[in-house]
Amino acid sequence: MPPGLPYTKYIGSFQGAPITFLLGPSQSRFDVHSLLLSTLSPLFRHPNGFPKTPRTPIRLPSVSAQDFLALFTWLYERKPPSFANAEGLKILVRLWIAAGKLGVWKTQNTILRLGMALMQPGDFGVDVETVRWVYENTAPGSKLRGFVIAVFCQRPAGGQVERRFFRPCYEGLGIFRDALAFLKVLGKVVMNYLVTGGTEIDWRRVEFRLPGYLVWGERGEDLPDGFFVTEEEAAEAAGEVAAQM
Repeated sequence: MPPGLPYTKYIGSFQGAPITFLLGPSQSRFDVHSLLLSTLSPLFRHPNGFPKTPRTPIRLPSVSAQDFLALFTWLYERKPPSFANAEGLKILVRLWIAAGKLGVWKTQNTILRLGMALMQPGDFGVDVETVRWVYENTAPGSKLRGFVIAVFCQRPAGGQVERRFFRPCYEGLGIFRDALAFLKVLGKVVMNYLVTGGTEIDWRRVEFRLPGYLVWGERGEDLPDGFFVTEEEAAEAAGEVAAQM
């Protein structure tokens, strides 16, 4: 059977044999240039740097065809997606997971920077259902969990944590355990952010606030790089693909 998209769309621009993927429950077929993947993921290159081309299709039942095609349109064209509202975060977290399945770790880290930039406006908010989806599709300790919790604590949909969030379907996943831990981090940021200018003040009238931008750690880090994955972590997390190589 001849190769399919996105391989055929970019056949004149890239080199390498096709690597076949079967995606989702329906096993939709997609093909990708081996040379492209070898530059992006350690799973798809030999120690000498040459592309590694599996002889049989790689099955990824948990990755949708839509997410896979969106990810590789970006990687082929070197043009990341752009979004006008907070709904884009739902797409970005899905692309992060799809990239992680393939060990495409630098793109995962770029996605976190894009998510940070997207969610800077104070009137943008992440819904708890997005957080829930991330937790249901990642393992404990996932860097994406830490990232989305940091956003949720600072940009909850509706502007505040609501009573409906405190339900077993959320608490059982560890969402609010992790949210409480990050809220304590934000408490330290608030204290560190206060600037008195050396003047004597009436502490009873002080209102402690976070800075207007998103912060990612107790020192007020303004970039989410603490949630970046390393090449080694990515290779370890991509065991589903590694087992099929």
